[in-house]
Amino acid sequence: MSRLFAGTQWDREPHCPQCDQPEAKCQCPPDAGPQPLAVPNRAQKLKLRVEKRKQGKVVTVITGLSATKNNLPEVLKQLKNLCGSGGNLDGDTIELQGDHTTKLEAWWKKGP
Repeated sequence: MSRLFAGTQWDREPHCPQCDQPEAKCQCPPDAGPQPLAVPNRAQKLKLRVEKRKQGKVVTVITGLSATKNNLPEVLKQLKNLCGSGGNLDGDTIELQGDHTTKLEAWWKKGP
């Protein structure tokens, strides 16, 4: 299969995204692959509650996870993927759109 700009003035061989050298001359170490997901310290007490917001919107609020002991942005990302919903991080509080208490309880009990 030919490249889109093959034979034009924009024709450029593939380059490394890290060093921007042609792939043949790249000296970068190989990619280590995806990093493991952040797993919170399960010795902490997780507190789940469901709150109703404006216009009848339901939000699951997670508290009890310390920001100093956990990588909360990664935990939020993992939980948003698990629940298939949007979410927000406000200090030590994670908010997920919708009622996801059963999924979150199962996730917490499952462990790392």
